[in-house]
Amino acid sequence: MTFQYRTFPRKAALFLALFCFLPHILLAQTPSGGINISGTVRDAESREVLIGATVFVVRDTNNIAASTILRGARANKFGFFSLPDVPLRDGEECFVVVRSIGYKTVFTRYSAASSPIQLNILVPHLASRTQEVTVRAPRDLRAAVESISRVDISAETIRRLPSIGGQTDVFRALQLLPGIQSAGELSSGLYVRGGSPDQNLTLLDGALIYNPSHLAGFFSTFTADAVQDIRLYKGAFPAEYGGRISSVIDITMKEGNAKRLKFSGNLSTIIAEATLDGPIPFTDSNVTFMLSARRMLLDWLILAQRELTDQVPENLPLPLYYFYDVNAKLNYRISPTDRLYLSLYTGRDNLGFDASGLGFGLGWGNLSGNLRWAHVVSPNLFTNFSLIYTKYDYTSSLEARIGRLRTTFSTLSQIEDWTLRGEVEWLPSANHAVKAGVEAIRHEFTNNVGTRIEPNPVGFMPSETGGKLLGLEGALYAQDEWTVDERLLVNLGARLSWFQSGGQINLEPRISAGYKLTSDLKLTGSFALANQYVHLLTRNDISLPSDTWLPATRTILPARSMQGSLGMEMPIDAGAFGELNASVEGYYKTMQNLYEYRDGTLLNTLNTERLEEQLTRGSGESYGVEVLLEKKSSERIGEFSGWLGYTLSWANRTFPELNNGKTFAPRYDRRHNLSIALTYLLDEQWEFGATWTYVSGQPITLPAGQANFPDINGAPALSANTPSYYTGERNNARMTPFHKLDLSITARTVIFLFPGEYYISIYNAYNNMNPFAWIISDATNPLTPQAGTKPSIQQITLFPIIPTFGVRIKF
Repeated sequence: MTFQYRTFPRKAALFLALFCFLPHILLAQTPSGGINISGTVRDAESREVLIGATVFVVRDTNNIAASTILRGARANKFGFFSLPDVPLRDGEECFVVVRSIGYKTVFTRYSAASSPIQLNILVPHLASRTQEVTVRAPRDLRAAVESISRVDISAETIRRLPSIGGQTDVFRALQLLPGIQSAGELSSGLYVRGGSPDQNLTLLDGALIYNPSHLAGFFSTFTADAVQDIRLYKGAFPAEYGGRISSVIDITMKEGNAKRLKFSGNLSTIIAEATLDGPIPFTDSNVTFMLSARRMLLDWLILAQRELTDQVPENLPLPLYYFYDVNAKLNYRISPTDRLYLSLYTGRDNLGFDASGLGFGLGWGNLSGNLRWAHVVSPNLFTNFSLIYTKYDYTSSLEARIGRLRTTFSTLSQIEDWTLRGEVEWLPSANHAVKAGVEAIRHEFTNNVGTRIEPNPVGFMPSETGGKLLGLEGALYAQDEWTVDERLLVNLGARLSWFQSGGQINLEPRISAGYKLTSDLKLTGSFALANQYVHLLTRNDISLPSDTWLPATRTILPARSMQGSLGMEMPIDAGAFGELNASVEGYYKTMQNLYEYRDGTLLNTLNTERLEEQLTRGSGESYGVEVLLEKKSSERIGEFSGWLGYTLSWANRTFPELNNGKTFAPRYDRRHNLSIALTYLLDEQWEFGATWTYVSGQPITLPAGQANFPDINGAPALSANTPSYYTGERNNARMTPFHKLDLSITARTVIFLFPGEYYISIYNAYNNMNPFAWIISDATNPLTPQAGTKPSIQQITLFPIIPTFGVRIKF
């Protein structure tokens, strides 16, 4: 629903004032019944927090696994957990149990006391790969509700999957999960449930990343060694997230080892990367840091090849390309209840080409930073506040040289954000978990084009056109996770968003629920509305990031989506393969106010009004069913871990001014998507990984016929060898399906006195010629050459089988 915005600033000011005093108000209202247990969960070795670790309380008994769970919770992004009103008497003994994948299960005995219990729990890694302590307990309803349309994947799982060039990529791992599809072989972009990549909200330590990819999308901007936790919401995301209509990718960087300095390095045939983390000296481990850097070596290899061999002529122009990433994080433990975090990221791509008399360059990059203060007000109350800066820019230049005369044409497209965010988490009782927050964003959009001539001719003035466009965005949100009874849990939330340009105020209700039908079978459902106030205008014929971000205006409306889902999950006994977790989820999503360029448009991105005239508005729809069979990651020798995912889905678009108003399938429509990811630990030294994917063909537009048209003088305008093709309906055909097998072998050993590993990765192991593009060309049938040529479809394949070798070292 939409309102007028004139009264919003006053309401926002009142809410902001209330928010500042909210922790004290809530603290005064916190009930005193029961025993309150809170604290943090950390890795025993590094002292980094364990995000998502399960913490629960049982009574002191000889059979903990069979004991009734009195209270349960999950550690948040800061490792903090709270168990309010635990039904224990003063002096009664209990066990606090902590579980996390890849770690030992920790049992700690405590005596209940009337005063709140604050714990700092250290959880060790599994000490042996041959033995494992298993605690069986029914998966609680809260975990089922949290998993609605959500994917959690650890950095360790990503590192164990096959990769090209040894680069374990976050986005390419996510593409193996149901409901998530690749934007193409030369892309790490994600199509989530029929949505475009710009409809995904990508956050790195809370900071927005506008273009999370390198090399036209072949690598994402996130290195696994710098990442601690990855969460992807495919729909029905909580009220704390907003500004996008399709999905949320929330990535948390490592904090840094608090015990000792650690280094890891990775060198492959195309990329070098290094990560250093640890405590800062003379701070009593109260200050830790993490620094990770990565650079592509392709430009150096090309130059080295030219220097070392005479097979590359000196006068042959070669395109030089490279990218780099730098991740950094500083963690300052001010007191037991206060922490200060500073997270930084910068990354850039540069492509240059210099021929005789002509130079060409492209560059694009991200810069982000987040200064965050996390504060534990009480055992039931937690707050964090952030100041965030984000910048994305794309530049291009074309330089022509004739003698001493040099003419340069350059463009700049840039978006720059400043964000203030505050959030409070409050657990007033065992049946309620409340989260609320406020957010304000200042957007600045810049588009410039310039022309310069040197030496400057007499009377010529360098020209530059374009300008800046400002946009203010705000949001208030609140949600309550309500345990109605032992069978029903409901998460009720709402987000009130405001965008200055166009005077938009929108209310976004969100609800998700879980019902325990039996001890094993759980049913889930969700519904959500979302709005997106920035549009990415995409050139469908260009794969490089030549796109333009544009804010909503009075004539360009914000994109809107409505999505609902129904699902079920239960464990399955797979015999010798172990226990699998099975889930099935169906979804339906509608999208409004989607924009594309009109057919035949000559692009002009400098004038906003002119740009608006070149756009047409339409709607979209997507629906499907997702199936996931998952075996959790295991460190036991001789065991498989991994998953099988399958998606059956439909997506379509309808634009009154495109395709004669007929509904068509966009490039995001892929009917079948099957993926298998497996890892196998043979012994302490050898580990194997394999992934296989199958995806239905991408929709494309093929000509419906050809013709030669005479000119006004009656002569043929085009010869028979250069026919003019005309198209029928948009995306009237599909390319052949895409499928490939990737393999990896890892050998752990000692390298230069340090623990390390050698690895071999094989991309596209059975060398399938997958389609990247189809083009129309003239061909001659060798059996009947006298018949002449006729149009035929030629397939372009990018990557055949690619084996790569590399080495990693840690100390």
